[in-house]
Amino acid sequence: MKVIVTGGAGFIGSHVVDRLVEAGHEVLVFDDFSSGRESNLEKSLQVAKNAGTRLTLFKEDIRDALAWEKAGRADALFHFAAQTSVTASFEDLDLDFDLNARGALNVCKWIKKVKPRFYLYANTAGALYGSTSQIPTSEDIPLWPECMYGATKSFGEVYLNAFVQSMKSSKAFSSDPESDNYFSWAALRLANVYGERQISKGEAGVLPIFAEKFVAGKAPIVFGEEAVTRDYVHVSDVASAFMRAFERMQETCLDTGFNIGTGVETSSEKVYSFVFAAMEGTPYFKAIEGFKEPKRLPLRAGEVFRSCLDSTKAKELLSWESQKVFSDSVKPFVDYFLKNEL
Repeated sequence: MKVIVTGGAGFIGSHVVDRLVEAGHEVLVFDDFSSGRESNLEKSLQVAKNAGTRLTLFKEDIRDALAWEKAGRADALFHFAAQTSVTASFEDLDLDFDLNARGALNVCKWIKKVKPRFYLYANTAGALYGSTSQIPTSEDIPLWPECMYGATKSFGEVYLNAFVQSMKSSKAFSSDPESDNYFSWAALRLANVYGERQISKGEAGVLPIFAEKFVAGKAPIVFGEEAVTRDYVHVSDVASAFMRAFERMQETCLDTGFNIGTGVETSSEKVYSFVFAAMEGTPYFKAIEGFKEPKRLPLRAGEVFRSCLDSTKAKELLSWESQKVFSDSVKPFVDYFLKNEL
C-alpha cells in the first residue's frame, strides 16, 4: 500500500516508518524537520533500497495547503506531526493551535478529497483526560484537558470523528471493509513514550532531559512532589500498537480511540533515581555523584499530578499489550543516548 506518514522523521514516527517499510509498503514521509532528523530514517532508507520499495522524504509543513496537494493519493495516512509540549502550548498559543488544530483540519480536507481507506492519529493521553480519580484511566472517562496542548490534540480526534460520521451518514464513506468507499480510523492515545531516537528538544522526554543535564554536570529539575506519576511506554511497543491497529482496521472498521500504555505508575523521583543509577560507571558520574537528590520546582501549569492508562480496550480489540518494563529499559536507553545523541 501507499502510506503517508506526517512527522515521519521524528522520534515516534520514524519507528513506525521502519515497521511500514519492513512490511513492504511504499512510504511518503512529510516532516518540516524542526525536531525530526533524516538520520532517524537511515535504517528504513537502506531497507527500502535493498527491497526495491520506495521511501520518499518531503520537507513540508502540514499547515501548508500546498503540501497536501503534493501528497497526492494514498491508501493510508499516519499522522504524527504536532506541537507536543504542554509548556510550549502556553508560551505560543498560535503555534500550538496552528499545528494541532489547523493541521487536523487540513488532514480532514485531504481525506475528503482523496478518500483513503485508513487513518491513524497519534493522540496524547495524560493531557487528554486531565485530573481524574480513575487511575489507571480508561477510555470511558470524558476528555477534560487542563492545558491548551491537550485541548488542541483532543480537537484532532473529536473533529475527525464528527467529520467521518457525517461522511458515513451521507454514504460518502462506508464501514464495510468490502466496499469501494470503505474508511476506518483509529486514534492511539499515548502514555509517556520513551526510547531510542528521543532527544531533549522537540518531542522532548524526561529521560533525555535528565541524561543531558547529568552529562553537563548539573542536577536535573523535578517538577512537583513525589506524588507526580506517569505511565512510561517504550517506543517499540507504541510502533507495534500502530501496526496492529493498521492490520486490524483492514479486517474490521474501528473508528475509535485506544489507550496505549503499561498501566504502571512511576514517580518522577523514581525516574530520577533510575537515570542517576544508569550514569554510574560512565565518565560523567564523578561530576554528579553528589546529586542523589534532584532540584525541585512546583508543578508547571497544565500538568496533572497522576497519569496512568488502562489499555484493556487495545488488548481486547487489537490484541496488543506492552512488552517493555520501564525500570529495565532506562539503563539501555542511557547507554544509547550517551553513544548516539551527544
